[in-house]
Amino acid sequence: MAAKIEEQKKIPDLLSIARNRYSDVVIWVAYNIFIGTMSLWIMNLTFLFGNPKIDYLANVKNGTLLIFIATLIGTSMGFFAEVTKKHFWNPRRFLFWGLLLLLIVSIFSYPIISMPSLKEIFNIKETLVVIYSGVLFLLAAVLCAFLYLMRLSFEEDAAFSLPEEQKKEVEHLTKEARENKSVDGIKI
Repeated sequence: MAAKIEEQKKIPDLLSIARNRYSDVVIWVAYNIFIGTMSLWIMNLTFLFGNPKIDYLANVKNGTLLIFIATLIGTSMGFFAEVTKKHFWNPRRFLFWGLLLLLIVSIFSYPIISMPSLKEIFNIKETLVVIYSGVLFLLAAVLCAFLYLMRLSFEEDAAFSLPEEQKKEVEHLTKEARENKSVDGIKI
């Protein structure tokens, strides 16, 4: 079962982890934010070839940034499923529900923003799309970074091992199935 935790960690602990594992945080930002958004900004480099008439925010205006947000959040939230038996600090509910809300909002916003006919029906201006997408992007990046810092905190805890945690869960379920001679109500 769950291990007893003497002390719940707080936001300042996350900031301390960020300072101590600075290179890991920089790699996460470079990989997830810089490279992850490359398809959005790489076309802007065409100004090097003398193309000044390009719309540098075209990918944001057509909703592509919302797809990136959904992908970033969806891949990051897998961590909630991985860690089930260990403390996850008091702000875990806020983080989970915040990420889930951002995921749902970005998914449901994309069809409206990406289809010109719906944009017209709802009278959505491109400036609003850019601001809206930018705010969602910043919120998603910050919350996913906090989630990453939480993951790093588990790695720093010598008593915690994700593979070991999973192995214990499998052993427990196997023992339970053998004793009951059933799995999820199905006789074995």
